Amino acid sequence: MLHGTDYFSAPASMSWHGAQPGGLLVHSVNVANALYRLADEYAERHPKVKPYPHGELAAIGLLHDVCKCGCYMLQQDGSYTWNPERGIEHGELSKHIVSQFLPLDEEALSAIDWHMGMFDHRCVAIGHQPPEYARLDHLYPLVPMTHIADMIAARVDEDFL
Repeated sequence: MLHGTDYFSAPASMSWHGAQPGGLLVHSVNVANALYRLADEYAERHPKVKPYPHGELAAIGLLHDVCKCGCYMLQQDGSYTWNPERGIEHGELSKHIVSQFLPLDEEALSAIDWHMGMFDHRCVAIGHQPPEYARLDHLYPLVPMTHIADMIAARVDEDFL
């Protein structure tokens, strides 16, 4: 899945968190680590949250932004621009890519799909949660935990405040 891509050298964004070479990898590892912490803590404290295998959490965290491979073009001044051949639906696209290579269940794939939470283009476009997101967000604990892990990684672990 990652062979021949720029996953290990790509930035995580153009000008926000991880906007440097290798930022995508660093951000993805940070999301996986934050997701481990959240999932383990909630499985321990909350009877409705099952323990999740760390391999599944690693796949979600490390691959939630896999569609960003090939998305950013490095400019001569060191900044990045968006590759116009790519769309903006990165949660959906990452879910599609991952589902072709890994046999993850609906909860894990939904966590990848909706890792942007209310910042997802499908929510922003209508100004509220679409019914599908609201359903999955309440049904699967990994959906809100992955969004929170993404925010912790970007805003706390990567010091983008």
